[in-house]
Amino acid sequence: MSSLLQNKTNIKTIIGWVISICIPLILFLIPCTESYTYEIKMFFVITVFFILCMVFDNLNTAYIGILMPVCYVVFAVCKPAIAFQSWSNHVVWMALGSFMFADMMMKSGFAKRLVYKMLSYTGGSYRGILIGVGIAGIILSLVMSGRVQYILAPLCYSLILALGLERSKAAVGILLTSASICCDANSFLYSNVVANLEEVGASVSGGASLPWIGYITNNVPMIFYAFLIIWLYSIMFKPEEPIKGKDYFREEYAKLGRMDSGEFKTLTICLILLFSLLSFGHLHRIQIGWCFILCGCLFFAPGINVGDKEDLKKLNYGFVIFIASCFTIGNVTSELGLGQICADLLLPLVDGKSAVFTLMVMWVFTIILNAVMTPVAIIAAMTIPFTVVVMNLGINPDALYLIMLSGFNLLFFPYESGNYLLHYSYGCMTMKDFMKGMYIKMAITAVFLIVVLIPYWKLVGFLFI
Repeated sequence: MSSLLQNKTNIKTIIGWVISICIPLILFLIPCTESYTYEIKMFFVITVFFILCMVFDNLNTAYIGILMPVCYVVFAVCKPAIAFQSWSNHVVWMALGSFMFADMMMKSGFAKRLVYKMLSYTGGSYRGILIGVGIAGIILSLVMSGRVQYILAPLCYSLILALGLERSKAAVGILLTSASICCDANSFLYSNVVANLEEVGASVSGGASLPWIGYITNNVPMIFYAFLIIWLYSIMFKPEEPIKGKDYFREEYAKLGRMDSGEFKTLTICLILLFSLLSFGHLHRIQIGWCFILCGCLFFAPGINVGDKEDLKKLNYGFVIFIASCFTIGNVTSELGLGQICADLLLPLVDGKSAVFTLMVMWVFTIILNAVMTPVAIIAAMTIPFTVVVMNLGINPDALYLIMLSGFNLLFFPYESGNYLLHYSYGCMTMKDFMKGMYIKMAITAVFLIVVLIPYWKLVGFLFI
């Protein structure tokens, strides 16, 4: 059996490599013309090769992050100043800062204390447990955008085991709620995905970005949407027997004892970060990414020492390098003028159509592309063309980015998202369970966007430039 699985894996790997090499080779063999210049041809060859390697998981993301900008320089696609311009992007450093927060909140035990405390108040019923998971996910998302699942998922799985719910409807609801709130909280709180989209599209959008508080004020309906999904799951996956879990959460919280100095320091640093985010535009103009990395470094400062040099070594530097290289694609695309070319091809599809129609077309495109590409690859390849199209129609690019974020959060299969794959990997839900929860969510989201969110944007003046 193991040899059969290994053979299937080997065949899949070979097919992936064949496709990853053949398609760029075909692009390379196309003769240069006045419009298809050497620089554009080599850009497509290099970029398509590495994007396909991401799709088929042929190469490590850190390896791609190191090699791709170097290839742009070596093969004379652009100058080093363009290839490595992304390292001055604050979002790259925000990613590193968020890794610091996630790791130190776990190490200090503060994240676990926060979740158990919340559930000790709300966990008196199944719906109460789901609401508690949702509230805990929202609070953690304030300082750990994009990383909450690494804390919330294992805690929810531990909860399922403690209550004896494995392989039950109730377990499916808990895990889908956890996975959903890890994504949905970023729809009305600061989202590193939207920040990435803003930075990649800055060359054609003018570089404007939403302030931290703007995520909330412009997306108030998404708060209700997040709890609407939780309410839906509490009905779809309601257990046959009532669940009373408050005692378990109180016992687990009691086992943690009193907060130690490490947790107090972690709480203080989180409050400093929250204050810096809330005061952006009022007391200072420091971009959010710099706030994250500055506050993250406090964990390792002399006299604080929540983290040590070993913790610094364990940070996910490879993914930070990978993020920087993906921004490089956008920078090179802008340098070569490719964004406008792609936009000219897309514009006839939505020309003369309403803003609702245009944004929903982009939403559908994002969901479909997400099935065969990673969100990072989509951001790198499609942000500039999409941005040019909506700006030509007078639509606010940030409205587009929030619509794309919604598309990233809706999947056909768990493998499309590390967040959902992590929750699915615990073995408490079947593929049928996942599809049932996700496809119904997808339908509700489409109606909610058309009927509630986009009209709300028009009402508050956010929809148009």
